[in-house]
Amino acid sequence: RKAEAAMKKHLGYAYLTIVRPIDALRRMLVTDPYKSFRLKPGSKRVVTFLRGKPKAELALPIELDDSRILRRKGGEIFSACVPSPRGPVFMTLIEKTLGKNLTTRTWETVMKVAREGREPPSCRVTPLERKRRDRRSIRRAGSRTRSDED
Repeated sequence: RKAEAAMKKHLGYAYLTIVRPIDALRRMLVTDPYKSFRLKPGSKRVVTFLRGKPKAELALPIELDDSRILRRKGGEIFSACVPSPRGPVFMTLIEKTLGKNLTTRTWETVMKVAREGREPPSCRVTPLERKRRDRRSIRRAGSRTRSDED
């Protein structure tokens, strides 16, 4: 919600933002919530991140065509779908079941983020650090401008 407030303040609009720590993503990958399910050949594994827990319990699995919502664990929903010419049927299933206050990523994308991501040492920036960053930014911009003129 802090990211959304910052977007609104600086950009004049905000997008729904759902953040998970890298370590939480890594723990999720290690537990492999799909291991107890038999997936159809060609299935894509999909993770939906919710802002909170669903208001009602879900009677799982929920199916639509070749898309299935398999499991909920906390604020994550684990689905599988077989791509079809009808497009992203799984998104229709997810939004009809859970609403639109969510974001969805493929399992492969979550693996990539967990592998390449780094946690920042701190999300807080002191006023002194902000001032130092601003000075460095101005110096870098000035050096680019001068070298462009030469």
